Amino acid sequence: MRCLSKGHSCCLIKQKLNKTTTIATIIKNNNLYNNKNINNNIKRHFSLNQLLNNLNDNNQLLNNEFYLMRSLLYVPGNSEKMLNKINQIKTLPDVFIPDLEDSVPYHQKEEARKLVKEFLLSNFTKNNTKNNENCNENCNENKMIIMPRVNSENEFLEKDLKSITLPNIVKVINIVKTATIDDVLKVNKILLEIETLQNLPKYTYKLIPSIESAIGLINVYNICNCLPQRIIAIAFGGDDYANDMGFTRNTKQSVEKELDFVRNTIAVAARASNIPSLDTPNVNFKDLNHLKEECLGVRQIGMKGKFAIHPNQIEIINSVFGPSEKEIEEAKEIVETYEKNARELNRGSCEVNGRMVDMPVYRRYKQVLMIADRMKGGI
Repeated sequence: MRCLSKGHSCCLIKQKLNKTTTIATIIKNNNLYNNKNINNNIKRHFSLNQLLNNLNDNNQLLNNEFYLMRSLLYVPGNSEKMLNKINQIKTLPDVFIPDLEDSVPYHQKEEARKLVKEFLLSNFTKNNTKNNENCNENCNENKMIIMPRVNSENEFLEKDLKSITLPNIVKVINIVKTATIDDVLKVNKILLEIETLQNLPKYTYKLIPSIESAIGLINVYNICNCLPQRIIAIAFGGDDYANDMGFTRNTKQSVEKELDFVRNTIAVAARASNIPSLDTPNVNFKDLNHLKEECLGVRQIGMKGKFAIHPNQIEIINSVFGPSEKEIEEAKEIVETYEKNARELNRGSCEVNGRMVDMPVYRRYKQVLMIADRMKGGI
């Protein structure tokens, strides 16, 4: 039997309708779908599963256990008082960062290293947290990701890593001032030795490199992809980047124009690498309206979370980078309508409240629902 569209045989059409074929590609290449002369047997190949198969790449990103990192709170590692506040704040961050780097003076690096290790062991080891009156319910359940930030200098790096690699407590490490692939591989070499000594599988400890220089920005895509077994996200450090470039940040702007290019570049590199991108903290921690505007701005370019320097920033960051109830309800309507049309009418697009919904729109709102589910279940 011959197909009436452009002389293709049915067998050739069937070969094209494999698991990786998208409905958009089929329509573009063959102009087949709305051809009334197509045999019904061929049309059955446009099943719901085939219409929805393009979700696979996005599902891979969302299924990453570390995907939900909306808020990441830095806490100086040399202050026991400030570290203990993590047990008292009302809204917890998704990621808690005991900091050994910029917030700690050089002469207190060793002291901070010891303090952070003792704090994590006493507050996040199950046997200890049960009897720790200062540790709230979420600390007991370890719902936060624990991600220490370590120094990049050779005199501190290895000591920092050996001190904070605590099995079942620390899952991720933030490595700073990442300029080249070699910076990542240097850390990886140390971690492989640590994992061997701790009898852990390779790549147990994950990494989030921070891009904080011009050369780091030039290499950002390669950095994102150089060690996929470890790298789970990419971060942006605005102050060090501004220092490297030789300009002063204008932090009074709702979204700093001088950082537009670097933010967009990092966001695109991260998406191309199938990992989330995380934005630099807002230093005006008392101006929550400004924080919200900035969060909305960087979310619009595809960034998935933001660092914080004060507990008061967490609630706004979480609300902006997590879907609102209104967005969830809208997403439910769009997803249900699209899937119904795909299943019952074999259609690759539909209309919802006057808006055309095709596969890219469907995928985006399916993501919203998946993120909402992840939020319900905790980190």
